[in-house]
Amino acid sequence: LNAFRNAVTPNLLNKCDILYGTTELQQNQSLLITVSAYVDRYHSENKSFNDYVFVLNNCSIIINDYEHQLRLTVDNKCIEYVVTGFICLGENNRHTAYISHSKSYYMIQDDISKVITQRSFRDTIKNAILILIKLETDVSELNVKGTSRTSTVGTKTKTRSVDEYDHNSDMQVPKKKIKIVHSNFSNQTQRIWLHGNQSGRQTLYSEQQMLLSGIHTMYDDLIMNSVATMVSNVFPCNNQSIRAHTVEYLNHIEDITARFVQIIHVGSNHWVVISNKLTEDPNDVEVFDSSYKNYFNANSKLQQLDPTTSHVAKAVLQLKPGARSISYIHVQQQLPKYNGCGPLSLGNFWSLARGIYPHNWLYHHEQSIREVIRRIIQRGFIENIIQSKITMESLSIKKKVVRKFVRDFDSGQFFLTNPSS
Repeated sequence: LNAFRNAVTPNLLNKCDILYGTTELQQNQSLLITVSAYVDRYHSENKSFNDYVFVLNNCSIIINDYEHQLRLTVDNKCIEYVVTGFICLGENNRHTAYISHSKSYYMIQDDISKVITQRSFRDTIKNAILILIKLETDVSELNVKGTSRTSTVGTKTKTRSVDEYDHNSDMQVPKKKIKIVHSNFSNQTQRIWLHGNQSGRQTLYSEQQMLLSGIHTMYDDLIMNSVATMVSNVFPCNNQSIRAHTVEYLNHIEDITARFVQIIHVGSNHWVVISNKLTEDPNDVEVFDSSYKNYFNANSKLQQLDPTTSHVAKAVLQLKPGARSISYIHVQQQLPKYNGCGPLSLGNFWSLARGIYPHNWLYHHEQSIREVIRRIIQRGFIENIIQSKITMESLSIKKKVVRKFVRDFDSGQFFLTNPSS
């Protein structure tokens, strides 16, 4: 704790009027559960929320990169904390600090700091021994009664000290002091936009409102999960959770023995759908990828899918350990630079949940789907995501398998069987 204070946050922790506490990761508990239990306990005793929470990881528990953003429900209030820094123990017992600041990410060792990528920041958190969690929600809007707090994150008062960092970078970044305000953060949650409802829509914030209003924005997990849950409540297609998961989270899902349709997040920033609902054998899994052409063009010599490196193969085996083949099915491809994988995946998901292959619709366009998704989210109930017709002629169109990989059970890898397709 002292190393973190001295190396990273001398101004942040020593000069500001803040509330912070310390808790510890327990064996077999996730970061989310640990922080949620601590915040809930603190709130019940003090009727307020910590600005910062330190989490000690003495059990060497692996922390997943998607846990950098923690959405909690405390006393029926939606609260969000984010990982703003952490400490890792490196060679020769040297501590290295990682910090998120003003949309930039830094690695700090001794008195030297270096700019790193967001991906590197999130990947490294899995080895953290000390994590600093920061409150992102403006709790003043929640009308918390009886709180003793004089100020909150996101609402800086004139009487409160300024949050500052002071870096010495070895990449010649100018040394300066920057005021950290709510607008500095890319994952900001300024206000609740829509509350969750029984149809499956989760509580959404101003960030999701902005993403839904764009014509080429990337959908996040809150949007994907809300629509996917609403669809599954109308057209049941899994015997397990239907949430749009990262591949890593699928480790927590038991083998789905029945038919399934599942949205997964693969690569650095891409949504796809995997399903065995319409295959003759449930061990034959199909992939519906709105960017498969770009993937195979960039990997023209790809002959196999290795579960240790392929997100899709890994997800398939986590959901279906007995899978014997993976087939990429032709679907509508997204427009360049439009980040259409979210809306197109939701369209594919909805179609498969209804028992219809996506290619059997007369047209399937990402911009028309974006308009429907906005209506679905705002109204809070599901409607036809693909706003087009099915005809006898379109139903007669056979599915096109663009790539098929068959599993070799000795090596565990999936080998390409139709390279000429």
